[in-house]
Amino acid sequence: MMRTLAAVTAVCTTALMGVAPAATAATVPKLRLVGTQPLVVRGESFKPGERVVVTALTPIGPKRVVVRATVRGRLGATFRLPSQPCGKAFAIRATGVLGSRAVVAVPSSPCVPPPIR
Repeated sequence: MMRTLAAVTAVCTTALMGVAPAATAATVPKLRLVGTQPLVVRGESFKPGERVVVTALTPIGPKRVVVRATVRGRLGATFRLPSQPCGKAFAIRATGVLGSRAVVAVPSSPCVPPPIR
Protein backbone atom coordinates (compact mmCIF):
# COMPACT_ATOMS: atom_id res chain seq x y z
CA MET A 1 0.00 0.00 0.00
CA MET A 2 2.78 2.41 0.93
CA ARG A 3 4.72 1.65 -2.27
CA THR A 4 1.61 2.24 -4.37
CA LEU A 5 1.00 5.58 -2.65
CA ALA A 6 4.63 6.61 -3.20
CA ALA A 7 4.45 5.59 -6.87
CA VAL A 8 1.20 7.50 -7.44
CA THR A 9 2.68 10.57 -5.69
CA ALA A 10 5.80 10.39 -7.88
CA VAL A 11 3.74 10.11 -11.08
CA CYS A 12 1.50 13.03 -10.08
CA THR A 13 4.47 15.18 -9.12
CA THR A 14 6.20 14.44 -12.42
CA ALA A 15 3.02 15.25 -14.36
CA LEU A 16 2.56 18.53 -12.50
CA MET A 17 6.17 19.50 -13.08
CA GLY A 18 5.54 19.17 -16.81
CA VAL A 19 2.47 21.44 -16.56
CA ALA A 20 3.93 24.15 -14.31
CA PRO A 21 6.53 25.48 -16.76
CA ALA A 22 3.87 25.85 -19.44
CA ALA A 23 1.70 27.87 -17.07
CA THR A 24 4.56 30.13 -16.01
CA ALA A 25 5.74 30.48 -19.60
CA ALA A 26 2.43 32.09 -20.54
CA THR A 27 3.04 35.59 -21.76
CA VAL A 28 1.97 38.53 -19.63
CA PRO A 29 0.55 41.62 -21.33
CA LYS A 30 3.08 44.47 -21.54
CA LEU A 31 2.99 48.13 -22.49
CA ARG A 32 5.89 50.05 -23.99
CA LEU A 33 6.20 53.82 -24.29
CA VAL A 34 7.06 54.76 -27.90
CA GLY A 35 6.79 58.57 -27.85
CA THR A 36 5.91 61.40 -25.50
CA GLN A 37 4.57 64.23 -27.71
CA PRO A 38 2.10 62.94 -28.72
CA LEU A 39 2.06 60.18 -26.11
CA VAL A 40 2.23 56.87 -27.97
CA VAL A 41 2.09 53.46 -26.32
CA ARG A 42 2.27 49.95 -27.81
CA GLY A 43 1.08 46.75 -26.17
CA GLU A 44 1.72 43.08 -26.73
CA SER A 45 0.55 39.71 -25.42
CA PHE A 46 -3.06 40.80 -24.98
CA LYS A 47 -5.75 38.27 -25.85
CA PRO A 48 -6.39 38.17 -29.62
CA GLY A 49 -9.18 40.54 -30.67
CA GLU A 50 -9.68 41.76 -27.10
CA ARG A 51 -11.31 45.17 -26.60
CA VAL A 52 -8.92 47.18 -24.41
CA VAL A 53 -9.40 50.50 -22.61
CA VAL A 54 -6.06 52.32 -22.53
CA THR A 55 -5.98 55.11 -19.94
CA ALA A 56 -3.40 57.88 -19.60
CA LEU A 57 -3.32 58.88 -15.94
CA THR A 58 -2.63 62.60 -15.56
CA PRO A 59 -2.76 64.98 -12.57
CA ILE A 60 -5.76 66.74 -14.16
CA GLY A 61 -7.68 63.52 -14.77
CA PRO A 62 -7.62 60.36 -16.87
CA LYS A 63 -7.81 60.30 -20.67
CA ARG A 64 -9.15 57.12 -22.26
CA VAL A 65 -8.84 55.48 -25.66
CA VAL A 66 -10.59 52.23 -26.60
CA VAL A 67 -8.71 49.93 -28.98
CA ARG A 68 -8.90 46.33 -30.12
CA ALA A 69 -5.93 43.97 -29.96
CA THR A 70 -4.87 42.34 -33.20
CA VAL A 71 -5.05 38.58 -33.77
CA ARG A 72 -1.46 38.52 -32.47
CA GLY A 73 -2.45 40.38 -29.30
CA ARG A 74 -0.81 43.69 -30.20
CA LEU A 75 -2.27 47.15 -29.78
CA GLY A 76 -1.39 50.80 -30.06
CA ALA A 77 -2.82 54.01 -28.62
CA THR A 78 -2.04 57.69 -29.10
CA PHE A 79 -2.92 60.52 -26.70
CA ARG A 80 -2.71 64.23 -27.46
CA LEU A 81 -2.16 65.76 -24.04
CA PRO A 82 -1.23 69.29 -22.93
CA SER A 83 2.51 69.88 -22.84
CA GLN A 84 2.40 71.51 -19.39
CA PRO A 85 3.62 69.28 -16.52
CA CYS A 86 0.13 69.10 -14.95
CA GLY A 87 -1.31 67.81 -18.24
CA LYS A 88 1.28 65.12 -18.89
CA ALA A 89 0.68 61.47 -18.05
CA PHE A 90 2.55 59.80 -15.21
CA ALA A 91 1.32 56.28 -16.08
CA ILE A 92 -0.57 54.36 -18.75
CA ARG A 93 -2.96 51.54 -17.82
CA ALA A 94 -4.51 49.03 -20.23
CA THR A 95 -7.47 46.91 -19.15
CA GLY A 96 -8.99 44.35 -21.49
CA VAL A 97 -12.54 43.04 -21.32
CA LEU A 98 -11.18 39.47 -21.31
CA GLY A 99 -8.97 40.11 -18.26
CA SER A 100 -5.66 41.30 -19.73
CA ARG A 101 -4.01 44.08 -17.71
CA ALA A 102 -0.80 46.05 -18.03
CA VAL A 103 0.66 49.28 -16.63
CA VAL A 104 3.69 51.35 -17.57
CA ALA A 105 5.11 54.39 -15.78
CA VAL A 106 5.81 57.52 -17.81
CA PRO A 107 8.78 59.66 -16.77
CA SER A 108 7.50 63.19 -16.20
CA SER A 109 8.16 66.43 -14.36
CA PRO A 110 6.33 67.05 -11.10
CA CYS A 111 3.09 69.00 -11.39
CA VAL A 112 3.24 72.29 -9.49
CA PRO A 113 -0.05 74.14 -9.76
CA PRO A 114 0.00 77.92 -10.16
CA PRO A 115 -0.34 79.99 -6.97
CA ILE A 116 -3.83 80.91 -5.82
CA ARG A 117 -4.45 84.66 -5.76
